[in-house]
Amino acid sequence: MKKQNILSLFALSIILSACQKPDEQQPQQQNTSASTAYHSTVETINGVATQAADNKQTTPSTISNQQQFNQADQKISAFMDQIEDSNTSQNLRHQIICQDYPNLYTQQYIPALLKLSPKNTDQKSLLEQMNFILNDYKQRYNIKCSSVK
Repeated sequence: MKKQNILSLFALSIILSACQKPDEQQPQQQNTSASTAYHSTVETINGVATQAADNKQTTPSTISNQQQFNQADQKISAFMDQIEDSNTSQNLRHQIICQDYPNLYTQQYIPALLKLSPKNTDQKSLLEQMNFILNDYKQRYNIKCSSVK
């Protein structure tokens, strides 16, 4: 429940900041947890996707895009649960935070979401969200990712 509340606040702040004129934008305070931010954004995105589906006929392509998004979303949620599990080893956290999560997010989650909601979502803000979440985890679990692959 706490995660959902934090994510809702994060999504609301994203929506409100998107409505502001550029000269009105204020630096965002990053006081929410990663999982909360993610889940709040997902709830907002699901609402937008539902509205979009209501406004147009459902096609096999739309259903397939929704399935792709749901699968990627479930995997990301599982990664977040695993990262936050006290029984997870530091090596596995490092693997998820530095490789698995960013790869899944950029290669599956973002493309599926952009197909579902291209007018309400952009790649730049999604990448910022990912970086916010991963930076929170890196700080919380003292993880350092090397930039060399």
